[in-house]
Amino acid sequence: MKRIMKRLCVFVWMAVALATTVFADRAVSPVKVAMRTTVDVPSAVVHVGQIATLTGGPRAVRSRIAALDIADMPSAGRSVTVSRNQVDVRLKLAGLETADATE
Repeated sequence: MKRIMKRLCVFVWMAVALATTVFADRAVSPVKVAMRTTVDVPSAVVHVGQIATLTGGPRAVRSRIAALDIADMPSAGRSVTVSRNQVDVRLKLAGLETADATE
């Protein structure tokens, strides 16, 4: 009985080690959000994709982040500043974990 249990434990350990090796390549990296210094936005609403460069992670997540509205443009001749913290809060409001997007 002990011999069977020992073999079973070794088998389970080897299966876990193999699965970890096989699926390590498939681990999804987070989307990196790099804020741009200065941006001219021609639209009335500012979206994250207009003020930040998005790299890594799944394309669907990058597209979802890029489409998030982050601010309304002020009247002509005025500017608006968007902070990294505002982007982080907007990601949370959209149901995205901060682990989904890092700097």
